[in-house]
Amino acid sequence: MAWRRTQRQPAILGEWSMDYQVGDVVRTRKEHPCGSVEWEIMRTGADFRIKCLGCGRVVMLPRPKFVKAVKTIVKGGAEK
Repeated sequence: MAWRRTQRQPAILGEWSMDYQVGDVVRTRKEHPCGSVEWEIMRTGADFRIKCLGCGRVVMLPRPKFVKAVKTIVKGGAEK
């Protein structure tokens, strides 16, 4: 089925509905060069600011790239 410009395309991996909040710790599919796979979310919106829990590096990612990179939510921000 071809998509017309008036039709909306499906979301990447169907995970747009996942609710990410500031303070959540997420596990990514690929590891950071420091060896860590856990990141803390510092900002949400059209793009995400995340901090590596291994070395402290801060990275900004656009939402589609972030959603595709995340494997699981390790712990929520309210649970700390």
